[in-house]
Amino acid sequence: MESPRKRRRLNPAETGPYVLKPVIENVPLTTEGQAENVHITCVEFWNNNLYIGTSASELLHYVCLPPDTDDDDTTEPTYILASRLQPSTQPNKPPPEESKGVQQILLLPGSGKACLLCDGVVTFYSLPELSPAFGTKAVQGCKWIGAVDEDLDLNADVDHVILVAVASRILLVRIGEELRRVRQIDVPGIRQAARRDTIACVADQNSYALLEVEQQQKIPLFPISSLGETDNSRIGKVEDVPTESSPLPSRSSSLAHRAPKPNETRGHDRSASLGNFVSSIGRRQNSPRPVSQDMAGMRTPDSNIDARSPSKGLSPERRDSQSTIQDRDVSPSPAQKQKPLPPPPKPQAILKPHVLSPTPTEFLLTTGTREDESGVGMFVNVDGDVVRGTLNFERYPEAMVLDDSNSDLSVGTSSSADTEGYVLAVSSRYEDNTLMKGLEIQRWDTHADEKSWLPIPYSESAKASISLRRTLSPSDHVFSTVGGLLRLVRLREPGASPREPDAQEEVSDPRTKVSLERVEKEKDLFEGQISSTPQDALPSDWESKRNIEEAAFARRFGNFQSRAMLSLKDVVWRVVKNPLALQLEASLEGSFNPSGDLDVSRVISLLGSIRDREAKTESEFLSLEYVRRKASLLMFQSILQRTKQDQIVDDDQLRATELALVEGGLDPRVILLLIPLLSGEVLQGPQGLWINQGLAEVAESSQSSTANSNRELSIGLYMMIRRYLTAWQGKEGFGSITDVELVSETVDAALLHVLLHIDATLPDGSPASSSVRTKLNNIVDNWKGSFPRAVTLLEDHKRLFALSRLYQSRKLAKDVLGTWKRICMGEQDLGGELSPSVAEERIRSYITRINDKPLFEDYALWLANRNPSLAIQALTDDSSKIKITPSELIPLLKSHAPKSVQQYLEYLVFSKSLSQYADDLVSYYLDTVLSILESSEEARSSLAQSYSTYRALRPPKPTYVNFITENAPSESWWQSRLRLLQLLGGGNFASSSSQPQGDLQYSIPSVLARLAPFSQYLVSESIILDARQGRHEEALRLLTHGLGDYDTAIRYCYFGSPSSSSSSSSSSSTPIPRSHLPPFPQQKALFSHLLSFFLEIEDPDSRLERTSDLLAKFSRWFDPLDVLDQIPEHWSIELLEGFLTRLLRRLEAERVESGVVKGLAASLNLKVRVEWIERGEKVGPSRMGRDRDGGGDDEGGDGGGDGASEEESKEEESEEEEEEFGEMQIPIRGREDIVVS
Repeated sequence: MESPRKRRRLNPAETGPYVLKPVIENVPLTTEGQAENVHITCVEFWNNNLYIGTSASELLHYVCLPPDTDDDDTTEPTYILASRLQPSTQPNKPPPEESKGVQQILLLPGSGKACLLCDGVVTFYSLPELSPAFGTKAVQGCKWIGAVDEDLDLNADVDHVILVAVASRILLVRIGEELRRVRQIDVPGIRQAARRDTIACVADQNSYALLEVEQQQKIPLFPISSLGETDNSRIGKVEDVPTESSPLPSRSSSLAHRAPKPNETRGHDRSASLGNFVSSIGRRQNSPRPVSQDMAGMRTPDSNIDARSPSKGLSPERRDSQSTIQDRDVSPSPAQKQKPLPPPPKPQAILKPHVLSPTPTEFLLTTGTREDESGVGMFVNVDGDVVRGTLNFERYPEAMVLDDSNSDLSVGTSSSADTEGYVLAVSSRYEDNTLMKGLEIQRWDTHADEKSWLPIPYSESAKASISLRRTLSPSDHVFSTVGGLLRLVRLREPGASPREPDAQEEVSDPRTKVSLERVEKEKDLFEGQISSTPQDALPSDWESKRNIEEAAFARRFGNFQSRAMLSLKDVVWRVVKNPLALQLEASLEGSFNPSGDLDVSRVISLLGSIRDREAKTESEFLSLEYVRRKASLLMFQSILQRTKQDQIVDDDQLRATELALVEGGLDPRVILLLIPLLSGEVLQGPQGLWINQGLAEVAESSQSSTANSNRELSIGLYMMIRRYLTAWQGKEGFGSITDVELVSETVDAALLHVLLHIDATLPDGSPASSSVRTKLNNIVDNWKGSFPRAVTLLEDHKRLFALSRLYQSRKLAKDVLGTWKRICMGEQDLGGELSPSVAEERIRSYITRINDKPLFEDYALWLANRNPSLAIQALTDDSSKIKITPSELIPLLKSHAPKSVQQYLEYLVFSKSLSQYADDLVSYYLDTVLSILESSEEARSSLAQSYSTYRALRPPKPTYVNFITENAPSESWWQSRLRLLQLLGGGNFASSSSQPQGDLQYSIPSVLARLAPFSQYLVSESIILDARQGRHEEALRLLTHGLGDYDTAIRYCYFGSPSSSSSSSSSSSTPIPRSHLPPFPQQKALFSHLLSFFLEIEDPDSRLERTSDLLAKFSRWFDPLDVLDQIPEHWSIELLEGFLTRLLRRLEAERVESGVVKGLAASLNLKVRVEWIERGEKVGPSRMGRDRDGGGDDEGGDGGGDGASEEESKEEESEEEEEEFGEMQIPIRGREDIVVS
């Protein structure tokens, strides 16, 4: 059910803090037979009773009936006239013109009485029916009544004392069950008063004064009009007032018992201060508001004195005479007082006094010069000191009230700190040269110099008498517009309905459908385990019920109360606070130009004024939130309209709109609905999207205009939307967001969509392109939104690489590989991030990290058919999680990817040295080479041509293997032949970086059998096989006479095989261990065979060159006699010069070396003998056998015999040592065949 909604027609917008709302219009002031020129003089409201006094001396009593709560269309109460009272006043003499009619209505609910001042007579009545009270008692000749103690509650059940001002005195009258006069004070001419406890601030026709009603003391204050005569000597001094009667029971007196301040004499300094202030009033037209942060601080009067300046409220006549008033000297100097000439006469101005009490210790008084000139409001405390700052009025007020109550009924009871103090003053100003009356409104409790003007909607207001009163009880008013703005309504969308969260995405690609179905099944399985029972279907009337609930909830924010009532002619208005929502709404409405275009600068200024404002109530919070959202929506709507009109939107406006949208917190779905590209991303629940009605009206009008426009939005606007949605992503999970899950999914999908659109629109290489691409990849990698929607968007925009990243984030390995496979197969990827070759490399890397063997095998075999080298890398990667043995893999490759079998076998044979697979690999090579040789004469010719070309090269030339490696044709069979040569040679040349490996074992007979028919074409292969079989002589013959590869033949002799011939050039810097070389005798035998083959070379020049070079370089391996026997006799000795020179040089070196060795051995012998002698001397002589034989009976004989024996013993030992070392053989290092004796 759709709720009816129509465009509201608002009253004229009011941006000020107060508005006028009519209470009763066309009040029946007259009856038949009465004069028609009757107007309302005063009003009072209490407990749903409205009392209206008229100039015809009548009192109308209305009863207020509240509106029907069940009727939504009725928001205003109904007033019924209950009675029309004509006070029974019989004045002793005719009252003056200004005293005619009902002048005052004073209600005392605590006493149940009402006092009525009519035609100068005070009469008393009972509440609420206004029946006469106290019999016929009345007070004649009264000027004013009131001054009830404002510290007391008038509704309290106590007797209240009021002040009754007659011509020459003030009567204090207690009103309760009976009427009793308390005392009288001889203060004449009182026209206005306000009282706090026993301190009353009174005003007569000329000046103000503080009156202590108990102690009978008075402090004269400043005059009402500064142009009048003033006795400055009395101002501020305490005076006694003559009185009579008994004391008034009350609290202690402030004037009687106030302690003097330090360094202050009683009354003197205050008198001087007030006198100076009063003297300056005449020279001041506008007094500035205070600038001090301490609002309770006192400012000296002199600091507020300014030169008179023309006032905006002056009439044209007053402007002409302004200069004469400015030049007057109001206060003559002391020197002038001594002159005999009298002072110039001053114009007398009678101004109406105003006395209000904003706080328990302060009074607000007004002063000025004339009624048509500016006025000043001054705050005076109960001690007579001027406090706070001053209030300025454009014109002197006709009436003035204070309003400091909290009028918002939605907040309940609030503390005094939450209230705002306002001064409402009836004033006038010129508008279009027409004098209009209205309310000048300003704060009295802050230092902010802000004023607002509220015109009175009455054509004759400038001439009529206006009454402004603060009523005893507040009256209620309902702003239905507030509820209309703030209530939530369902957003109606033209055209297609938005996407629902559970809607199944239509995907064209069947592979993607399968992926989505699998993801949905997993999701359903998971959510089915944790979710509760499904949500019940909504009832048919759910929307109407919710509309009623939302309306009732929002209606309470429009309930306000007011204590101020204004009356003019026959109309009574209540002056009620303007709800914040309406104030700001009016400011927004005022931001439109006459042409209907939005002035964005005004909206930005409005948002700046409320940016730091903290809400104190729920109503303020909702109002500020509503206005921020509407302002941001209007700014965005303005951008869309300018785009539609082909107008340029600058970056500053885009930034300001983005800031407003982020700070406003408007549901991003509302903004997305206004963008045709992104409106399809909006998700809504079963109840739809609910927003404030004021926002819904703007959004619906914008949707209608946008739906009819086919213009593409600018890239700058999309970039702003991207930043806005990114900021919203940071709010995901906030509990304060309505429909947080739907909003999050909408934001994610819309952000992905706008990034895809921007990335496709921006040119490649632009500064913003890289950041957009990075953001897009980051969004996809950390996707949290609807997975099917993301897949659909990426598929629609043909972004396969981004789609693969999305699958990777969900660990969907099969889908990741499938997407990369689509790129490899040539499917278009508009992003261009992944080329087919790079996709293949990614597949190779990715399959090594998965743990799904069937999936691994599928894509490894697919890759093996497409790129065997990459497939082999994946299949043989040691870090792969899936391991397949060669015995399992070779059959798979043969059946599914036969092209890759050869490479895999090469890996096994060359890299892993698994010789058991060498026969298979050789067989693959032979199959390839022999099959082409059998079938192709061109291939056979190519081989023969390679031999003839190589033989024709002049030395120095590369080896044949290197020659064909560098110059081999591109045919695959040539590459297979090279690999065959490497394999037959022992696997040393699988790659240029490989190190020599051990000889591979393969079946040589089988290879020979297959090579036999083509041995004349496969000479290199025959050489390798002959070497493998030990047929070195045949191998050297083929190298010399078959290929003409003389260098390889020489290396063959030195290394014992041709396997190291090709590697020597690339690894010549690496020393070859001697153990790898054949024995010296074998080398000599091979070189001997090679010499014989060189001597058989047909070309004489080549034969001489190659033979002489061989003999010269390898002379050590040749026997000179054999060489001389083999060389032809006709060769000159000059041809063998190199060989013979090296030979003789070697023999001479050996002879010299032998001499050196013998010399070294002789020195070594000498050294050993010296060491032996030194060792013998250390041991000394010894006697061995003779002492034991008992010789030497004769001592002398013994001595001679001993000496001879000792010498003989030494000679024997010397001969034995010489004999021992003389037979020592010393081998020479490196020459084991040479021994030195």
